[in-house]
Amino acid sequence: MGGAGALHYAQARPDLFGHTASLSGGIDFAMAEVRATVLATELNLPGAWCAVSGSSGSGQCADYGPYVDSDAIFGSPYPILGADRLWNAYDPAAPANLAELKDTGVTLYTGDQGVIDGRTAVAAATVKARLDRLGIPGRLVDYGNGASLSPTCDGGHHYGCWSAAFADYVPRLEAAFAAATD
Repeated sequence: MGGAGALHYAQARPDLFGHTASLSGGIDFAMAEVRATVLATELNLPGAWCAVSGSSGSGQCADYGPYVDSDAIFGSPYPILGADRLWNAYDPAAPANLAELKDTGVTLYTGDQGVIDGRTAVAAATVKARLDRLGIPGRLVDYGNGASLSPTCDGGHHYGCWSAAFADYVPRLEAAFAAATD
């Protein structure tokens, strides 16, 4: 959820952020898959699955800690009679929220492999298209299976891809800071 948070904080305080980046971010809360992923972590479904399946010692499943109520972060996630209004208000991909980034540099990185990044790629493309419609410059780096990004990247949701994305982003950010001080 770091990618969503990065966009959200820049949207909430555009006076403090000149740039923001999302790396494999679940940044479109209107996507059922993104909401389901957040709920799975709140309910610790991966940890519960590992416990039930007996694979908890294998390191194959993440344990996200104790169970919390599905309403714990943004209120009800269920789109029934407006119950999900807090999710919608927070949604970094909502056009009204994206409009807050008019003076902020936006970069989106995503692969397209695996259960998670298969969805983050869709979310990133949606956000980029909305930024374009709003006339807000943004940069989308969809590195697909990772071959174009780094030998450590397979297009999945892990540090092997994110470290290469950081290596691409940091010099661009440094150049922007240098240009701003001239």
